Amino acid sequence: YYNIESSLESPPKPVVVTKELPSDQWHGNRYIRFGPDDMLYVGVGAPCNVCEKDDPRFGSLMRFPVTGGKG
Repeated sequence: YYNIESSLESPPKPVVVTKELPSDQWHGNRYIRFGPDDMLYVGVGAPCNVCEKDDPRFGSLMRFPVTGGKG
């Protein structure tokens, strides 16, 4: 939500930052934090306990600009 602090009484519509995250549910919790470079950092877990996947996003830390898209 852009500028949410100044519009709590009438919040704006949510904005999708990225659709680049995997949708697998196993270890699907997402933890996010803004870094000192004003980028949004998202930890991406693995889809299973012991497996090999070709998707390089699993078990990674992804970053995105706050305006959306890839970082």
